[in-house]
Amino acid sequence: MADVYFVGFAPYASQDVFMKETLSIQKLLEERFDAGGRSLSLISHPSRIDKFPIATLTSLRQALQAVGERINPEEDVVLLHLTSHGSETHELSVEFYPLALQPIRPADLRSALDAAGIKWRIVVISACYSGGFIDALKDAHTMVVTASDAMHT
Repeated sequence: MADVYFVGFAPYASQDVFMKETLSIQKLLEERFDAGGRSLSLISHPSRIDKFPIATLTSLRQALQAVGERINPEEDVVLLHLTSHGSETHELSVEFYPLALQPIRPADLRSALDAAGIKWRIVVISACYSGGFIDALKDAHTMVVTASDAMHT
């Protein structure tokens, strides 16, 4: 029987909305899809620094690698939910002052998922211009859901 795994990613520390969205989605997956014990959120927020790993490209790669080592790659599904500000150049903002962090680009995300060996993927990107991630992520085993197309907020 296939299991659902959840990885949440809220990398914009100066606004509560991204943390709240990630925690809500995690709770929903745990309640409705029995993902308790199979969920992880990476959250950059001053109020949660002692409870969650901060959300950076490095921590996302490590989290996906850890999930990839635990799943049954032939049947388990990983839902990756990313929420942040997006740019016209198709980058997700990663901000936690005073750290100097790099944005997430479509190729970064694809590379992290591929390296983790995660076959069955649902990738939800809640950001402006998030449609710019679709081409880099799409394949026969990946569902990509975005909050907007590549040209709009």
